[in-house]
Amino acid sequence: MNKARTTAYSGGLTQGVRKRMAKAITIMCQAVRPSWKFNPVTNRYFHHHFSFITLTISSSRNLDGREAYEKLLSHFLDWLTRTKGVKTYVWKKEFQKRGQVHYHLTSPCVIHHKEVRKKWNNLQREAGLLDEYAAKHGHFNPPSTEIRKTEYVKNAANYLIKELGKALSAIQVKAQSEVKDMVKRGIISEQEAEKKLEEIMELAINDLGRVWGCSADLAGVGYFTVEQTERHRQLIFKWIAEGRATLKEDDFFSIVLCNDVDPPDLLDSIESRRMRDYLDWVMTRYGEREQVADRPDIPVQCVDMKELNVETHYTYEQLTMSLN
Repeated sequence: MNKARTTAYSGGLTQGVRKRMAKAITIMCQAVRPSWKFNPVTNRYFHHHFSFITLTISSSRNLDGREAYEKLLSHFLDWLTRTKGVKTYVWKKEFQKRGQVHYHLTSPCVIHHKEVRKKWNNLQREAGLLDEYAAKHGHFNPPSTEIRKTEYVKNAANYLIKELGKALSAIQVKAQSEVKDMVKRGIISEQEAEKKLEEIMELAINDLGRVWGCSADLAGVGYFTVEQTERHRQLIFKWIAEGRATLKEDDFFSIVLCNDVDPPDLLDSIESRRMRDYLDWVMTRYGEREQVADRPDIPVQCVDMKELNVETHYTYEQLTMSLN
């Protein structure tokens, strides 16, 4: 048996996928800056960072991963990029308790929720997935989409990475349970168990299809790096002494785990500029990035004050006027 393949199916694949997705999410969170958006319905500006879009399938028939991607998600992503001009996103696939596929997509884009639902339901209808729903409810517009927004970048990254790990681990646990039951019932021997686990995992992963993806600007890029200097080392040891970070060391690497500080806090002004230039390059290498209105001179009466908090970096004038 090929030992490398066995290792991959027993955990290596999960870790590899998690690392690649974590990199795309982290770079997106570093590169995308919050921006001001105008809501024509309320006639007010609001501060926006990321949108969470959830796409569910309304058919009682469970689709496998490949069918769901080919009939629905691939066309939805094409619509986002070609029609709506969305340049940056990360998506991941999950399964509901009943086994049906659904998707989570994270992007800095702002699209009206009615447009998203209309497009997704049209794709479902074209694929013949809404006939049963329409027969029962008399229309082809199920509540199949949801959009939420967040200002908390770290939570967004942690949530997406954690949930992907759950989806892949669930496949492994289920396959191990099936093999254990087959051994118990005498269908296969203990010696055949490892090979059977590999076969079941391979079939499950093939059925799963793509479990996540990202926009072209995030694909294949690496983290921004700098060479460690004595200034960096002194600052790290200062954080450790103050209890603001901890250090984990190995023969080949050291990891600094930060509490109330972030790695970018290590950078001086020149290094910070290099990091911003690198992230700007990532976001523009396949076209112009969306223009960001950073702290524009917006009259306070035009700002949605329900959005106001210290995380959103409003201008001093807007903040003081709102408190009076």
